Amino acid sequence: MSTMKIGGLTVASGELQKGGLVCGYLPTSAPVEVPFIVARGRKPGPTVWVGSLIHGPEIGGIELIRHLVRERLDLDELSGTVLAVPVCNPFGYLGSTTDTPQDGQNINRVFPGSPTGQLSNRVAHVLTSELMLHADYVVDVHTNMRSSLMHTVTSASGASSAEVLEASEAMALAYGMTRIWTESNPEDETSAKVVRTSGLMVAEYASTQGMPSITVELVDAKHIDKASVAAGVDGMLNILGEIGMLTRPRTVPAYGPIHDGWHSRRTLLANRGGYVEIVADAGEWVNAGQPIANIRDPWGDIVEEVVSPVDGFPLAYPLLANQHVTTGDTVAYVAFPHPAKA
Repeated sequence: MSTMKIGGLTVASGELQKGGLVCGYLPTSAPVEVPFIVARGRKPGPTVWVGSLIHGPEIGGIELIRHLVRERLDLDELSGTVLAVPVCNPFGYLGSTTDTPQDGQNINRVFPGSPTGQLSNRVAHVLTSELMLHADYVVDVHTNMRSSLMHTVTSASGASSAEVLEASEAMALAYGMTRIWTESNPEDETSAKVVRTSGLMVAEYASTQGMPSITVELVDAKHIDKASVAAGVDGMLNILGEIGMLTRPRTVPAYGPIHDGWHSRRTLLANRGGYVEIVADAGEWVNAGQPIANIRDPWGDIVEEVVSPVDGFPLAYPLLANQHVTTGDTVAYVAFPHPAKA
């Protein structure tokens, strides 16, 4: 019987094992671990990485992984291995913060990390050098705020070959939700200049290393939405079927409106500050120039009308605080049919 050695574990075919890798230490000298699960099918096949909580408040992915790996997978029927990382950034998870509290970095901008850098870089290095290197495919699970559509993001940035990009697109198609296709230049997708650090996002890094990859967005951050999780699990099972790890009919995940075809997106930033009144729901078709949200002052007056720059639909309102914004904060992402992928 073949075995897989990973993260200090030796896992035989047909076994599920749990492990942890130390990624840093607290001021009390207590170690902090990245937890992971290895679920090996009895039949040979590829290895798919499923990671969540790269951002601390985005709790839905940890429940997706539990349902997928502990309840839905039949290892007797599985061809290959699911390598699940429920908490990719334990420090962000402990602090319920998007950025790592200790160094203020967004860990999803520092991959592949470094063994001698700041804390976020070291956590990313543990993920890539100890776990991700075993993967053939990568799915990075995030959770957007409640006023959002479930969707996937496929990045053309740095894909090591046309075949890797094509396989990534096939994963997104199989997942079954609204699909976003991003360009290599992040400025193409925004209404203002985007400042990027020198590192990469999880899915971007994976694609540079020859691993087809997508980013998945569930709903809703800070809370576990059972319906969104169930739809995400169905989407993951669809992906496993697409890459030959399961034999099963493809299902349509049941959650919210789904827009077919490939889409690009624009980021709309606030010029003024105040609380946000959502005018157009996520997924609702709007025309260019149509208001999608109002920013109101504490007295209830509109200080800024946020309009869609394109014919499309609000994809998400990523309002991480209590639905208010400061100048420069993101109010919404607006999606529209991708001109090159129509």
